[in-house]
Amino acid sequence: AAAAARVTALESAIEADPYDIAAWDGRLKEAIQAGSATDVFERAVKQLPFAARMWAGYAECAELLETAQAMAVYQRCLQQVPNLDLWTTYLGFCKRFLPLEDVLRAYTRAVDLLGTDTRAGLLWAEYLSLLKHTYNTQQKKDNPDAEVSGKLLAEDASPVEAARRSLKPA
Repeated sequence: AAAAARVTALESAIEADPYDIAAWDGRLKEAIQAGSATDVFERAVKQLPFAARMWAGYAECAELLETAQAMAVYQRCLQQVPNLDLWTTYLGFCKRFLPLEDVLRAYTRAVDLLGTDTRAGLLWAEYLSLLKHTYNTQQKKDNPDAEVSGKLLAEDASPVEAARRSLKPA
């Protein structure tokens, strides 16, 4: 009964001011606890289509239900909401569920879109680390006897480009 009263109060607050973020947050919290958040998230992102935090919460909630549903949420929002926090959430999702090539493609898109953001240092560090891993893996595949280490990177004039080339289909 108390939960129903809270939901009613929050719905009234949202009806009075559809841009009341605190009311939406409260309503989403109640919906998540009740296990019926999808419809409320849909209403929230329809009302607040550029609210990265709403989209990230929606995708994270969808991920608990089904990976494909979470991917569909991300595909709907990533291009229209160029937000570093949202993309960071997406990249975490990619690392958990996608193959390395797809993860690298996602990082490439993120860097292309958000690489100039003043907070993108960690994004760049992770991206370069993945490129280094890909490059070293390719070097090891090409020459199984080679010692795969930072030394290989130092010997190549452009290891980042070599790693990118190794991802492209022949």
